[in-house]
Amino acid sequence: MVSLPQTVGILCTNCNMRHRLQIQSCHTQLGEEPFSETSAAQSLEHCMADHAIDLRVSEVDAKSGTVQFRCRVCRRAYHLAVSLFETHQR
Repeated sequence: MVSLPQTVGILCTNCNMRHRLQIQSCHTQLGEEPFSETSAAQSLEHCMADHAIDLRVSEVDAKSGTVQFRCRVCRRAYHLAVSLFETHQR
C-alpha cells in the first residue's frame, strides 16, 4: 500500500481499517535537526521496507492535513502533508 512519494497506506489497529493517504510533501528529522525535505520520501521508503514493524504513526491532524511517523530503529521522524485521507474496511 506504499507508492511514495504519492501514496502511503496504513493498517490501523485502533479502528481495524485501512487508510490511504495522498501525499503532498514529506519531510524528515533526525534528533534535534530541523525538518528537511531532501530525500525524505526515499528515507521513509527504506524505513518501511527494512523495519516497518518499528514505524509508528505518532500524530494525525486531519484538520491541518498532516501525519507524522516515528521510526524506533533509525530514530527519524517523518512529517507528511496529506491532500486526501481515504478509509477502507479491511
